[in-house]
Amino acid sequence: MSRTNAEVLNQSAELVDYNLFTSHSALADALSHEGAAHERAALAALGERLGSMTMFTLGDAANRNPPQLRAYDRSGARLDTIEFHPAWHELMRRLVAEGLHTGPWRTWRAPPATCCGRRWRTAHSARRP
Repeated sequence: MSRTNAEVLNQSAELVDYNLFTSHSALADALSHEGAAHERAALAALGERLGSMTMFTLGDAANRNPPQLRAYDRSGARLDTIEFHPAWHELMRRLVAEGLHTGPWRTWRAPPATCCGRRWRTAHSARRP
């Protein structure tokens, strides 16, 4: 008795090679609402790079190969080292190159004089660092 696999038609295409920024309308709207529309082109370019098949493949490899603790060597001497799959190193290299590793500590820049149609100091004074 021979058996063949049925053609599967109810599966969506793999979600790769798309722009992570421009495909997220709420994020794009929030950018304009918070007075950072001048960053739209840079974020669209970043979204394109981060949404590539290469980045998703690296992320998948990193997730499938978690860091491994090496507490001892073969003779019992204490090592306390962590071994990372090469995908982890490549992801970190790319994210550092984008400057994403220092986001919270970047130099604060003053926003435009008006934001959301209101004066900045009165509308957003609680958000200033």
